[in-house]
Amino acid sequence: MLWKLLEICLLRAGPQDLPGAPRLLALTLSGYFLVDVLISRLSFNLSAAIGVSALDVLLLAAFAQLLLRGVSKPERFNQTLAAMAGTGQLLGLVALPLIHGLSVAQASGEPATALAMAWLAVLVWSLLVLGHILRVVFPEGG
Repeated sequence: MLWKLLEICLLRAGPQDLPGAPRLLALTLSGYFLVDVLISRLSFNLSAAIGVSALDVLLLAAFAQLLLRGVSKPERFNQTLAAMAGTGQLLGLVALPLIHGLSVAQASGEPATALAMAWLAVLVWSLLVLGHILRVVFPEGG
């Protein structure tokens, strides 16, 4: 499934290409949560990072659920949320060293323009991937 998630990150596949298996959903949500804790840990203590990350996972799931119910496609929940969590996990792993480098640079008062631009590029890419995942949810021309 890693290859399929990479293909979704490269906009070559969509959430419909993932199995709707609950186990895949659990794995992607767990990985997303762990990566989110690592990123949040750069700004918060461990208990706060866990809380922030748990809230992030819940909001992601609620967003997917509300969106899919709104377009009468609740059966796509597992695939859509697994795609969102799995790609978020992968892109979070790419962003993690950039965010860490920015934290270190900020603490030392050093400029980090290249790191900031790279992090911005990852952020924009993650928005493109999210848009790619969500566009298959909506009917043609709608």
